[in-house]
Amino acid sequence: MIAILTLSCAFVLGAKEAYARAIMAAFACSGLLYAVFGVVSYLIDPSKILGYDKDAYLAELTATFYNRNTAAIYFGCCAVVWLVFLSEQFRRRKPGRANFQDWRAVLHSELLPPAAAVLICVVAMFMTRSRAGSLASVVGLIVVLLGFFYRSFASRRALLVAGIAAVFAAGVLIQFLGGGVAERVSVEGVSDQGRWQTYLSTWRIIKDYPWLGTGLGSFAWVFPAYRSPLVSSWGVWDRAHNTFLELTSELGIPFAVLLALGWIAMIAWLVRGVLTRRRGVGCPAAALGVMVAATLHTMVDFPLQIPAFSIAVFAMVGAGLSQSFRSRPVRRGPSRIQPGDGCVISKTA
Repeated sequence: MIAILTLSCAFVLGAKEAYARAIMAAFACSGLLYAVFGVVSYLIDPSKILGYDKDAYLAELTATFYNRNTAAIYFGCCAVVWLVFLSEQFRRRKPGRANFQDWRAVLHSELLPPAAAVLICVVAMFMTRSRAGSLASVVGLIVVLLGFFYRSFASRRALLVAGIAAVFAAGVLIQFLGGGVAERVSVEGVSDQGRWQTYLSTWRIIKDYPWLGTGLGSFAWVFPAYRSPLVSSWGVWDRAHNTFLELTSELGIPFAVLLALGWIAMIAWLVRGVLTRRRGVGCPAAALGVMVAATLHTMVDFPLQIPAFSIAVFAMVGAGLSQSFRSRPVRRGPSRIQPGDGCVISKTA
């Protein structure tokens, strides 16, 4: 409910571009501060969170989050928004035929701060060593780049080439900065067997309760009866690690269909805003990148079930949806001359 209220408030406030930009700036700046704090606290003592001892993920960065996966997707989404700010500065101050001195001035005055912010957020994301969170965030970064510079490509072929180049650059970035993530992917794969078996067990719940589900918030209590013997007996599975499957098991297939249609409609509206707007494309592009990254990650984990993350994401998405509407110019009709204004109207032959 709080996520829906956040989305609604951001949609209303985001109708004014200044307020939408303020939401973007708050999202990006707060994420940068958390990333700096997380990196510094990790270098000092990675086994503590705000002075308290960690129970898990002792060797990974989690900043103020308990779960490294949520920390990864949060820092990745913040990097997405900072990349939009960097792209806007690049487009606004494109030097063209400028000499080296102009390039240096641009780098020092305009491009350097957002570029440094992107780097810090990406480094913090990779330091979590989260596979799904990092890979989903990289996809969000690629979506932002292609969406923001969509009108700069001469043809669809050029767009395809740019997409391939972005994927290659993302692979290089993961190899150089995300060594821990690349190591986990090469050793453990993209996903683990227990998570896949959990999806199959959740699907059995859906087949037994297809229309009304088992009730909102009942997954942790119902799942033990359906838990596959192939899932490790260690730990308690209180989440399905797939928010859509979990909500389907709790609320039924009809509600899940409505939720999926609404979610697809929001993504489609953001895509439309990115493709049709000529000015102010930054906010819809940032919201689209954040939503794509969060959607991909929530299909293999539960970041949107963490209020600290979902509130920030839905605020960003609400502002982006509002800015996806085309702004209509104010039309002023011809001034009407009222009787007694002291004007003389003359007729010309």
